[in-house]
Amino acid sequence: MDPSSPNQQNQPGNKGMFGMLSIGIVIVSIFILLVLALNYFNVLPLSKLLPNYLGFLPHRPYAESLRIENNNSKQGFPTPIPLISEGTKQALTSYLPTILDPSLVPASSSDINFTKDPSSQQGFIASWKTKEKNIDSSFRMSQDLKKIIAVDFYAKGSELPSSISRETTMSTAAEVFSIEPKGTWGCKRVIVETMLYCENFWEQSENSKRGLGALTITSPAGNRIVYYLCEHTKESDLYSWKSCRPEFLKTGVTP
Repeated sequence: MDPSSPNQQNQPGNKGMFGMLSIGIVIVSIFILLVLALNYFNVLPLSKLLPNYLGFLPHRPYAESLRIENNNSKQGFPTPIPLISEGTKQALTSYLPTILDPSLVPASSSDINFTKDPSSQQGFIASWKTKEKNIDSSFRMSQDLKKIIAVDFYAKGSELPSSISRETTMSTAAEVFSIEPKGTWGCKRVIVETMLYCENFWEQSENSKRGLGALTITSPAGNRIVYYLCEHTKESDLYSWKSCRPEFLKTGVTP
């Protein structure tokens, strides 16, 4: 029988292979869409963590949004940008020395780029640069805008040695934070095997929870690390979280 005949092409085996291939394509497509969504909303900012490889991915950076708004204003399309009070700036500037290594603390609020968080009435975005690290932070103020009730920031670190382990990830956190963790360290993979997140999350007082951690990324371009810290008070809607990262807000990063 001619192998190219219609009867041969429509054998059950060929249909089965086509079906499996279709299912595989659907699964891969769903995974890609999930990763794109997490990156766009800055839940898992892969375009920032791996700029050499994934910097092209669409995302929603606050700084870029502010630049576009300013350009629109210059072109005759004014977009109102909420003013940030000096009290709000001073609150963060005074708070940072209590949690960060002195080398990462900005000298004054004038060294920090402040923008309003459009998703929260009491939310603000702050970023600044040091000689070794770039730091991005988001924080929320109390209703009277006098004290910080939640803060979350990450600092891009330098390259790591070729070997990365749980111990390496934990010890490097001491390079950034001036506070000592009071809980138990735990580590989990984040989406892919090349990303390891370790965190220590504890109850600071009856009104406050804190967490600090480090995310290591292994890639052909070199191993990198991103440091995290968060603090949530009872006045914040994030107080129920068991982790700094939204992926583990219900489960925490258990040992």
